Amino acid sequence: MKTVLRGRGGPLAPAVVLTFIFLLGQCRGERTITITFEGPPTQPPRSAYLITNYYELAMSFVQMGRYGRRHSAGSPGWPDNGTTYIQPEPSPVACTRLDGLSFRLISVDLAGYSAVVPDYPASFEGHRSDGSVETTNFPVSGITFQRYYFGPEFGDLTNVLVTAGALDNLVTRVPSVPPVLKIGTYSYHSDSWMTLEARGTSGFLYRLDYSENLAGTNWTTLTNFEAYYFRNDYVTTNFPAQRFFRVVELP
Repeated sequence: MKTVLRGRGGPLAPAVVLTFIFLLGQCRGERTITITFEGPPTQPPRSAYLITNYYELAMSFVQMGRYGRRHSAGSPGWPDNGTTYIQPEPSPVACTRLDGLSFRLISVDLAGYSAVVPDYPASFEGHRSDGSVETTNFPVSGITFQRYYFGPEFGDLTNVLVTAGALDNLVTRVPSVPPVLKIGTYSYHSDSWMTLEARGTSGFLYRLDYSENLAGTNWTTLTNFEAYYFRNDYVTTNFPAQRFFRVVELP
């Protein structure tokens, strides 16, 4: 996320450009991220689309052909848990993170393809950066979603190839990178800005605080933001000549 705090005056006037992007760095543990396939974009009930890719919380799901994204909502003969899900078939869908972080698979909700094809085994092939591969198959039967769990060997993955009749609520764990602040400058034509760059893990939520007194204990929240692989803009004004900032990772 890119936040622009614009002030008034000449070159290097009291203004700040805040850029929230992902930073590869020392991990401090793992956080759980659940992919629900609810969007964006949202999908209306009783609808089914053929798609080539889907992105949520820095996770991408890409297939060379086209696969289904469905919201059955009471449609007879189809898996229906009241929410949107994907049908990654007949060829595998590649699941990876846009920021390049490795991840761990924890659990997933699976069902058969339809009442016509209720038995549809799900296949997961996980790849690591060192070239090693882990595979597992779940013998899915019936169009009622059930939860399946992965073993501890499905960790430190960079890419997973998935085939399933219906898939929802993919639970993963991702390394948490400590947020970092960096000061710089930015110029455009005759205007110049001081810049403050806040970096964290894509898909995680953070809070940007400020204080007029570093020795004090009172911090004011400027904004909450989700760290994106792509950048966004947020504009504010009335920025003072001096201010202290911190970034706090939210639960």
